Amino acid sequence: MTAFATSDDFLDRVDNFFIDQVAAPAGGGGPDTARITTALDDATAQLEGWLARVPDDRRPDAAKLLADCVVVALYLLTLNRPPADFEGIKAAYDDTIAFYRDLAAEASGGPAASGASSRPSPVFDDDSLEGFV
Repeated sequence: MTAFATSDDFLDRVDNFFIDQVAAPAGGGGPDTARITTALDDATAQLEGWLARVPDDRRPDAAKLLADCVVVALYLLTLNRPPADFEGIKAAYDDTIAFYRDLAAEASGGPAASGASSRPSPVFDDDSLEGFV
């Protein structure tokens, strides 16, 4: 899976203040691009999880995916920091995920997915459970 954004995309879009706070190594020396790349990969995986529920014709374009990937990655980089310092980043993350949750719900014609279901997985049918119950 190729990330929706590169570390260069991230560095172009994120203010240096935040980069120094969340993506600089302890000893200084510029941003930790390996850490940024990992966050971008994780952000892409998170967004792909939502996009799997959306028909191809409803998928956001590449520019939106890139921007949203940067927002999610920036949020992921702040997870080990004091939350009060990064309220704006958390709000942007919440808005981004809400967009994808609503897009997936709209595509399925149902309410937004909560992650919980009262329906059993389709793999648990009479044939697969025979002898266990």
